[in-house]
Amino acid sequence: MTVGSGITRGLYFGVGALVLGCLSAHAATSSQAQTFGQAQASQQIQASAQQACSLEQLQGTWELASARYFDKTGALVGSITDGSTLSRKVIAGQHMAFITWQAQGAFDVAASGRVQVEQGFYVERIDTASKPRLLGKTYRFACKLEGGNWLHSGDEDGIHIEEQWRRVP
Repeated sequence: MTVGSGITRGLYFGVGALVLGCLSAHAATSSQAQTFGQAQASQQIQASAQQACSLEQLQGTWELASARYFDKTGALVGSITDGSTLSRKVIAGQHMAFITWQAQGAFDVAASGRVQVEQGFYVERIDTASKPRLLGKTYRFACKLEGGNWLHSGDEDGIHIEEQWRRVP
């Protein structure tokens, strides 16, 4: 299944997962509107990086609430908003682990590694993963907390990612 502008259904992966599988197609009214929206959202998250996350604030369990993925031109190429792809991340001390699966229960990917927050950016270093292409990768995302939500944005493997994670009580 092709999603957006030639991105095939599959796993794109980054922090906290991940750019995840089964991206749902999103029809946009114009490429310019998508580019503007992406730039605006990224600027908002990056502008708040000075007051952003600390590793202590990120401790605990998180579930992916939504995600948007953009190509190098700024065009929206996928999103997760309907609960068809699920992901859970646990951060404990300087370690993290996550798993991603489909709503019907099919496993997609899992990984673990070390995390830290550097100058307002969440940095994840993968040291073990179910997908060999993830091993040894480092992902860096602007990080912001709003209420019980963790917002992050950054580039991963040629895709710009904007994810919203919800704290699990």
